[in-house]
Amino acid sequence: MIETIVIIGAGYTGTLSAALLSNLKRKNDQRIYRIVLLDERNSILDGASKVIDRLHLGGEYPLDQASALSCLQGALYFKQMLPDVYSKAEATNYILAEETEKEGTLTFERMIQNYTTIQQSYSAYFDIFSNLHGKERAIHLLFGHPNTLFSEITDLSYVKGFKKGLVTKEKGINPVILGAFLESYLHENSVEILTNHRVIDAKKTECGFDITTQTGNTTKVLKANQVINASWQNAFSVNQYISPHTNHDELNVFLRCSAVVDITDCPNVNTSYFGMLGKHGGSYSPMNDKIAFIYFPDTSGSYLGECVQNAGNPLFPSLWVDYIKNGIIDKEERGKFILSSLTKCYPFLEKAKILNLFVRPVLSSRKELEKRRYETVKQIDSDGKWISALSMKAVFAPTNALDIVRIIQQNSMNDNFISKNECLIVDTKCDIVLPKEFILSNTRFYHKAFKAYARQYALARQLPIEMVEDEK
Repeated sequence: MIETIVIIGAGYTGTLSAALLSNLKRKNDQRIYRIVLLDERNSILDGASKVIDRLHLGGEYPLDQASALSCLQGALYFKQMLPDVYSKAEATNYILAEETEKEGTLTFERMIQNYTTIQQSYSAYFDIFSNLHGKERAIHLLFGHPNTLFSEITDLSYVKGFKKGLVTKEKGINPVILGAFLESYLHENSVEILTNHRVIDAKKTECGFDITTQTGNTTKVLKANQVINASWQNAFSVNQYISPHTNHDELNVFLRCSAVVDITDCPNVNTSYFGMLGKHGGSYSPMNDKIAFIYFPDTSGSYLGECVQNAGNPLFPSLWVDYIKNGIIDKEERGKFILSSLTKCYPFLEKAKILNLFVRPVLSSRKELEKRRYETVKQIDSDGKWISALSMKAVFAPTNALDIVRIIQQNSMNDNFISKNECLIVDTKCDIVLPKEFILSNTRFYHKAFKAYARQYALARQLPIEMVEDEK
């Protein structure tokens, strides 16, 4: 017997959960789960997941060690699951603004202390991986030897207003390659993808749940044994269909925008830069020698607004929904401000050209974005079969997905759908090395057919096709 798992929300948490679950099979090679992936947009991975550009190891959070170490754990899972989806940026420079240091908000000593703690934790994980797979494989598959994880920057001639910094092994992510791979992987693994399906109701039944979706003027009811709510925009409102009185969380939601720029005429700077901290910072993330993402933290730049989301106020403001779907009115003016402001810090961007601006929500359980910790997966209903998962950052999505897969299998085992011998469980509280069934990569990245597919993926999401390079 096959259980039906419905996943609401096709961002990274939803798609990774679908991918991992689709790899689970019985001894006779039969799939254990039928997986249905829903999203209200035209395409999957077309919301906040569309423009992720870096795989954080924790350097962004020198003021909160818990956030930093959660990033490290998620990044280690991410790199194992998806070893081939990275940009040309082989390193990330965290640079301390002179103004930040003057204000006393952050010191260089604190940055070093934070990354030293990250390095110590990474070293312990590295040893575990090395003992199982050998040191050379650990160096290749993870983030290099622990001794080379970070160092002080000796040359900051490329930037202005910064005198100290750390160069780290944090890698850039190419969201087009990553997204195209995940979409094709789900199709090949027979995951049913239903886009343009908005969930308008859900009810608990004797056998699981009835989920009502709307597509245009058409409604349909999907039956599920278990449900994963991995949506961002409607997380609270969808959970309320099942448990209207137990939404016990409050989320701080920040509306942000990133610009995509053409850097063809700029000096070849193939390292990401992340300025610390807040209004004195700003980021530059190159995909290759043609395209980069930039971000400038200012209300005239990348900051568009903020609100609180809770049980009494479960929806985004209607204007935000329009911005996320259709873009902002002052797109051209705001894009110019982001580029001109960031060029003052990063002069190598002088000849860059704005291509597009992407609006996305940023979620945090805390008011301060300097503290964005991993939030554990929650089981909303009394039977624990309606699972709610919010990944506050893309780097947390693999950890969430592994927790989701563990809960789904434990529920299935309790209901005698599967036996203990058929379970493949990773306990994120203690396990760091993934089984081969959870490694999603293969050689398709090097095929011309995949390159063509990835370009179509980019076009469908208004991303530059130049993010997909031909092999030289």
